[in-house]
Amino acid sequence: MNGAEIWSVIKTVGSLGGLISAAFLIWDRATKSRPYARFLQDDDHDIPERNRVILRVHNPSDRLVLAQAGNSSSPQDLFLSADDETFMRADIYGIMAIKPGEFVDMHVMRQDGWEGLPDNGMVRAVFRWKYAQPMVFRSWRTERLMIEKQDYDAISPCPRAS
Repeated sequence: MNGAEIWSVIKTVGSLGGLISAAFLIWDRATKSRPYARFLQDDDHDIPERNRVILRVHNPSDRLVLAQAGNSSSPQDLFLSADDETFMRADIYGIMAIKPGEFVDMHVMRQDGWEGLPDNGMVRAVFRWKYAQPMVFRSWRTERLMIEKQDYDAISPCPRAS
């Protein structure tokens, strides 16, 4: 290889590195302020028959976010119960406001037909969200959080939610 060929290879590798860095930067900026959620076991209540799993939805952005529990009758979709008195008084059931840097909890319950699902099958919690004062996107966006049925049963010891 002569000097020109080596220089060409170095420029090609540098260009690819720059493109990968730019793609990562765009992805990071687009996703770092999106709400995210985690399944947690609710240990604050020692009622044995109560379903003790919550979905904690975090708002890492500096803007107010509205979150809405998704409604589905499929056994694979977990039922989310949103509790926010402000919106319930306004007859907008199931929508919760999440302040910047804070979180809200949604109670998670099993659907009818849960027992018929395979233990290693995936179940999901679905919620929708949008910024209260959108800049660009005004529509609701959907987030899905997956968990195996046997893992959900391990953190929620009661067989059925009442």
